Amino acid sequence: MGLDGIEIVMSVEEEFGISLSDAEVEPLNTPRKIIDLVYSKVSSDLPVCGQKLVGEPFSMSRRAFKRVQSAISDSTGTQKKEIQLDTRLLELFGGARRRKSWRNFQRLIPLGFLVAPCSLFGREFGPKTVSELVRRLEARNPTFLTRKEAWTRGDVAELVRHIIREQTGLSTFSDDDELVRDLGID
Repeated sequence: MGLDGIEIVMSVEEEFGISLSDAEVEPLNTPRKIIDLVYSKVSSDLPVCGQKLVGEPFSMSRRAFKRVQSAISDSTGTQKKEIQLDTRLLELFGGARRRKSWRNFQRLIPLGFLVAPCSLFGREFGPKTVSELVRRLEARNPTFLTRKEAWTRGDVAELVRHIIREQTGLSTFSDDDELVRDLGID
């Protein structure tokens, strides 16, 4: 599996809170096979809320970061790879569209009232880094980061398709398309 395929697998592991072995990943050559494998893992009797389905502690911080990263990307148009924990929010929410981007971000992430990052007379106000937003989300709304109901196959399929679209830029494909031959994923 090439780099694109590995990125898809890593995103699937992060979103679903599971671990996939090399032996499990090797035969995954269509979106349907990815969906089937993930569903088989998340539909087991293992804990869902706040736990990895393989029995390891689930990192709520990582889930919070991924949610904040996605919301910032959607709100500002910044690529996700440019949004890290130490990224300064003034770099992301600066300029003429600052307020609009910040309002869009706050609609996506429930953080309560929070002043938009700004600078006045050389002094910064509001949250300063992505890390501060992650910590606030964990503290103020941890239920936003957990899944309380069991995954349905439809939920899994929808999220896997979203991950593939996000990683590849493809808008349409079939669950039976081959990743390499049909979708060009190496």
